[in-house]
Amino acid sequence: MRRIMGPPARLSIVTAAVWSLSAGAVHAQTTPAAGTTAEAPQRITITGSNIKRIDSEGVAPLQVITADDIKRSGLTTITDVLRSISSAAGGGLTDTSGSASFSAGASSVSLRGLGSAATLVLLNGRRVAPFAPADPNFGQASAVNLDALPFDVIDRIEVLKDGASAIYGSEAIAGVVNIITKQDFNGGFVQATGATNERGNYQSSSFSITAGVGDLAQDKYNVFATLEYLKRDRTSFESEQDWLIDKRFTASPFFRTGDPLFSSYAGNYYNAVFDPSTLGSAFYYEFLGPSDNCPAEQIDAGGRCRFNIWPYQDIIPKSERLNFFSRGTLAINANLSAFAEVAYNKVKSSFSSAPQVYGDFGSWFASGTGQIVNIPEVLPPGHPSNPTGDYIGYRHRFTEVGPANATVDLSALRIVAGLTGTTAAWDWEAAFAYSDNKSSATNFNQIRTSAITDGVINGTYNFLDPESGVLKPADLRIDTTDKAKSSYYMLDLKGSRELMQMPGGPLALAAGIEVRREDRSTTPDVAKEIGEVVGFGTAAADGTRNVYSGYAELSVPITSTLEAQLAARMDRYSDYGSSVNPKLGLSWKAAPELRLRGSYQTGYRAPSLTEIAKSDVSAFTTILDPKRCVTGLEDDCGGTNIGIFIASNPDLKPEKSRGYNFGIILEPMKDLSTSIDYFRIERRNEVDTLSLDEIITNEDSTDPKYAGRITRGPADPNDPTGRPGPIQTITTGYFNLGKTVVAGIDVDARFTQRLAEYGKLTYNAKATLYTVYKGSSDAVSPLVSSLGYNNTPRTRASYGVDWEYADFTTSLRINHVGKYKTYNPIEFDAEQCDAATLLAICQVGAWETVDIGVGYTGFKNMEIQFGIENVGGKRPPVDPNTYSLPAFNADFHNPFGRAYTLSIRYDFL
Repeated sequence: MRRIMGPPARLSIVTAAVWSLSAGAVHAQTTPAAGTTAEAPQRITITGSNIKRIDSEGVAPLQVITADDIKRSGLTTITDVLRSISSAAGGGLTDTSGSASFSAGASSVSLRGLGSAATLVLLNGRRVAPFAPADPNFGQASAVNLDALPFDVIDRIEVLKDGASAIYGSEAIAGVVNIITKQDFNGGFVQATGATNERGNYQSSSFSITAGVGDLAQDKYNVFATLEYLKRDRTSFESEQDWLIDKRFTASPFFRTGDPLFSSYAGNYYNAVFDPSTLGSAFYYEFLGPSDNCPAEQIDAGGRCRFNIWPYQDIIPKSERLNFFSRGTLAINANLSAFAEVAYNKVKSSFSSAPQVYGDFGSWFASGTGQIVNIPEVLPPGHPSNPTGDYIGYRHRFTEVGPANATVDLSALRIVAGLTGTTAAWDWEAAFAYSDNKSSATNFNQIRTSAITDGVINGTYNFLDPESGVLKPADLRIDTTDKAKSSYYMLDLKGSRELMQMPGGPLALAAGIEVRREDRSTTPDVAKEIGEVVGFGTAAADGTRNVYSGYAELSVPITSTLEAQLAARMDRYSDYGSSVNPKLGLSWKAAPELRLRGSYQTGYRAPSLTEIAKSDVSAFTTILDPKRCVTGLEDDCGGTNIGIFIASNPDLKPEKSRGYNFGIILEPMKDLSTSIDYFRIERRNEVDTLSLDEIITNEDSTDPKYAGRITRGPADPNDPTGRPGPIQTITTGYFNLGKTVVAGIDVDARFTQRLAEYGKLTYNAKATLYTVYKGSSDAVSPLVSSLGYNNTPRTRASYGVDWEYADFTTSLRINHVGKYKTYNPIEFDAEQCDAATLLAICQVGAWETVDIGVGYTGFKNMEIQFGIENVGGKRPPVDPNTYSLPAFNADFHNPFGRAYTLSIRYDFL
């Protein structure tokens, strides 16, 4: 899906740390110590099934990241952990996106590169309300904010790398991430962590305290709680520019990272083509000279006045997080227990942006009035800042108004209460859950439309001497706040039991029902809705729906070595209808050291409430208008800023998918296991906005799909070509359009070498190799491969070894992200990359880093962990498709260089 920008494009491109993890298996059975009696094997529930089982290997690949794995990695957030796994790919959110993002302050995970909307995130097996704002990009309106989930009480994270809509319903297309907290805890500890890089930047610190009382076996109850606080300092691009800039790119006309004054205007005059009726929608085509108030040191070799935005450019914005999580369990009797969970999260992020710029804003759509809005973008004759006797274009940096900073305040609340027990051979659980996510985003020092319009038309604002005009900078300044909330109310009842004994073992059944109410509201600032804030889009939504679900699953031991999983689920939505999804899986233990497995399933994603209910998004983008790009009039052959309006569509259908998985597990010897799995996912009916290019191409069509979607300004009566007026806005909307096919191979190997009195070594390797990644933007066009292009590297892997000896644990990781080309093979002539100055930016090189860590438990009641990330201090490869400084891909790379983490835990109970 094309990315739609809301506020002016001043994105800060940043990332989470990439530190690969080893993933252990779930141990369902333990070996008794000498002289003791072996306990019965414990039955457990693994992600991807509702049936308790002894064997932790199911019909689909499951990666388990334990608390010890996380501790050894040195990673300090769930986002960092999940983005480090090989099956994670592009298409997620990052909380370091600046105030220009509709989802500023949120983080998410994307498995298989299919986006956050295709990855279901659960907390203790239940859904979490999605991030509240109405983000129109990549289906992100369904994304769960990972930063709103508890971290220090994680017991394990289970990543099911297979579709599971037959088990869990919507969004489980590419896989499921189940974050599982401790279920009980008796004792207490405090933990403190600090991190920085070798240059003293990217500093963060965290502190947590956890305490619990009661023993379920003896006291029949347990209650524990944890409180976590994390603070991350801001790191500006200016502070890292000497290390982060790759000097190879400073000479490229397409990408100049080396000139801090390159793309920022501070006071320049231009000849311009503009809408004569409003003096707006101007196109600046000829530089005339700088304004008189431009400091000499800001004038470049071409005579233009420049402004250094680097001090305002965030790499990492400031952020503070507070997490509270508590769980209590009460054993009422031998067959009945009660439990409750309460979680609360609060995040405040502060984003820095350079002051706004006057000139070339284009048009935008005021959703509250239904009107196109623009401001005069040329100074009329007689204006105090116009030194000529004619209309003139002028760019001005509003330093006198102040930096266009933003803060985003997020909060999330989750309450779960339920009963679990055994009745008539049924193991059952019933619960009520409430989950919400709230957002309040404030933009500071923006420009009032009415004030700047008066200041230009009537000459009441003096750009050259702002305090001397009738209008002062304070009269232009406006702060705005957008609010949003999403919430879930859920009731569920599920149970499992053995039905009968078969030759291969017990035939087991699981079944359940669920009722869910979803609410979504997004309320933009009134000033934005009426177009009173220059250049700002809005996202509004108001919707409610009910979801009724029923599901069943069978575990069928056909023989002692062949097991089948049969599952089906039906979800009925009160807005679009029903979805029914089956799954069939087989697991065959062909020999003691060999197991084969495979599955087939269908999946779906229900349209989010922001796509199907009452909602609208007004934003802006840049287009090429072919009707105005005429030979000899190249002034209209560049990009033109226009307003866009995205409307919801009550006729949307769900996205559909089908997936296959075939794998082999080899255990040729004790302590050595290897699995190789092939996966293929085909997704269709993808919800996307109707292509702006397609709308422009079909502007004169009578097809209602395209007719009336383009609004143009008045034509110039003196134009000898008779061209129509410039495009001001395009109205688009959500449709079921595209298709994507992705396939590849997962490899997971683990070997333990025992060294007697010297402890043991554990080697591990995980890799994902993509063999297919192709798609189309509609249902009829042929699929186009983008594998190895534009954010789709073919490979991602990690290799490591852990050494456990006495009180020490030492780890080493090698992280690999494959190379990829930076252009689309359909839209770009690859021969253009033959030039020496362009060759480097036409391909993002492979990135390999080495991390090391050491843990020590020799002190009484204390654990110490120390880690060094990116020991070689390798710079992230430049990806010019990020369109902003610093230009690296936040999905795969990070800017930290050599970085250090120290964590200390002290047990006080």
